[in-house]
Amino acid sequence: MFKKTYGYVLGHPSTRRGYWGDWYYRGRYESVLERLSKIRVSEGMTILEVGCGRGRYAQSLSVMDCGYYYIGCDIEAKSLKSAYKSQHTDYVLCDVHHLPFIKRCAPVVLCSEVLEHLVLPYQVLGNMCELPTQVLMLTFPEERPLRMF
Repeated sequence: MFKKTYGYVLGHPSTRRGYWGDWYYRGRYESVLERLSKIRVSEGMTILEVGCGRGRYAQSLSVMDCGYYYIGCDIEAKSLKSAYKSQHTDYVLCDVHHLPFIKRCAPVVLCSEVLEHLVLPYQVLGNMCELPTQVLMLTFPEERPLRMF
């Protein structure tokens, strides 16, 4: 009986926030960070995350201390207010359907589990393809992590 209850608790979307969410998605975070660490990082390289939430990747990247400049954008002001902040991070409040960035603005663009929540995912994906100069990294929930283009 405990296994059934435990599985339900972990499967329920409301428990994936906060500690349970970090625990549940730990493998995915580590996989994304491993792939990011393999990208050649030049000093001051920009990593743009579309749909950054509270800046989970920014915090992990700062611990890795790889000399990046992180820009996160999200539509929720509440998430951005509580987002991880450091000397090399900035956040932009915007709708991903209308990204305020110019073409080829960042070598690396990360979009983790965002497209499935959008009304026009193909349009946003098309716009995001114009942003990176090297790597566009996408993840989708419950799929094998990472699709790189």
